[in-house]
Amino acid sequence: MSAILSINKSALVTVGLAIVAVMIAAVLLLSSSRADEVELTTADLVPAGAGFYVALNSHLDTGEWLNAFNLIERLGQANPQGELRRSIEDQGEVDWDADIAPLLGGNAAVYLSSFDFDTLQPGGALILRAKDPEAALDALTRNAAVEIESDAYLGQEYFGDSAGAFNAAILGEHLVLALDEQTLFEIIDVSQGTRESLSADPTFRALRDELSRSFLAFLYVDGESILESSLADPAFQSAFDQANLDLVVAPMAAVISASGDAFTFQAASVAEPRVVSPILTPRVSRFAAMVPAEAAFFFSTTGLADAIRETLSASETEINEALALSGYGNVDELFAEAGAELGLNSIDDLIDLFDGETAAALWFANDSEDEAEGLLLTEVLDPLRARAVIEAVISTSYSYFLRARDA
Repeated sequence: MSAILSINKSALVTVGLAIVAVMIAAVLLLSSSRADEVELTTADLVPAGAGFYVALNSHLDTGEWLNAFNLIERLGQANPQGELRRSIEDQGEVDWDADIAPLLGGNAAVYLSSFDFDTLQPGGALILRAKDPEAALDALTRNAAVEIESDAYLGQEYFGDSAGAFNAAILGEHLVLALDEQTLFEIIDVSQGTRESLSADPTFRALRDELSRSFLAFLYVDGESILESSLADPAFQSAFDQANLDLVVAPMAAVISASGDAFTFQAASVAEPRVVSPILTPRVSRFAAMVPAEAAFFFSTTGLADAIRETLSASETEINEALALSGYGNVDELFAEAGAELGLNSIDDLIDLFDGETAAALWFANDSEDEAEGLLLTEVLDPLRARAVIEAVISTSYSYFLRARDA
C-alpha cells in the first residue's frame, strides 16, 4: 500500500449530494437551439448485463443547456442558471469552480447491476467523464479525516478506505466511484477488455440507435436482468414467469430532449406491446387545439379503458390469487370497495370514462410558478353518465357547483 490520502466523510457526503443535485438539475434543465449529440462513453465502462443505466449530458457549455434555461424561465423560474449554481453551493462548503466544474465533461452515469432485497444493498457505480479527473478526485478527498490508500488491480491504481465505503479509480478521462471493491474491479476488467461492456451488448446498441442522439438524459432498463441477479428464489421466479409481464421486464430505453419549444420524451422497447399498442400509436391529438398555447406540459393518449380491461383479463387468474393473500376475493371485490370510497358502485364506473382520447395539460398564469393551472380532458361515449360519475366523486369530498357547457 502507498500514497495515503485523508478524507472527511462529511465532505464526501456534501460533495456527493452536490453531484446528485447537478444530475437531477440536468434532467430538469437541459437543452438548446442547436442539437448536440452526446457520446455515451460511460457505457464503455459499464459491465454487460447491467439492469439499470442512466446517463446525463454534463456538457454545461453546450447549446442543450442554453435552450433548457430558456424553457425553465417559461415555467416561472427567473435566472435558472444562476439559481442552479446557488443551489449547489448552498449544499455546504462547496465551491462550484473548484469542486463541481472538474466533474463535468461530457456524460455522467449511474448504473445498477443488482439489488439485494434482503439487505437493501445495490451493486453499481457512478461514472463521470470529467474535464479534470484528478482535480475531481481531489475535490472528493480534500480536507479529510478518514484515511484512504492507493493500491493496484491488474496494474491499474485505485483508491479505497479500510471500511470499504470509498472505492475510486481514474480510468482515462473517467472518474469511477463504485459502491464496493468488487464492482470497481469489474469496471477495471471492462476498461482492459477482459470483460464485455454494456455498449457492446446488441440489445443496448439497438435501443440506443433507435432514439435521438441529442438528449439531456438517457435511460436504459432491463428488468429481467435485475430480477435474475437479485431474486434467486425459484418459487418467485416461477410465479413471475407465469404472470406474463414481458412488457414490464423487457429491455427498454428512453431519452429526454428539448427543442426550442418543449421538452420531449422518446422511448423504445424490444417487447411486443400487445394490449397497450393502441395507447402508444402516434396520432394527431384532438385536444391539443383546446389547450392554451403557453402550456408547459401536454400529454395525450387514447384507449386507456380498453388497455386496462384487457390487461386485467389477460392476468385475471394471477391477480386474483395475489389479491386472495390480501383478503380480497377477486378484482371485482377490490374495485367495488375502492369505488365505494368515491361514491361509486365500482372503479369500473370511473375507468369507463376513458374510452377515447385522454389528455392532461399544465400551464403557469402570468409566468409565475405560484399560479399553476391544469386541465384534464377525456372523450366519453355517454355524457350524462359521465356527469353522474363526476358528481358522485366530487360530492364525496367537496362542496361544489358544476356547470355544463358545450365545447
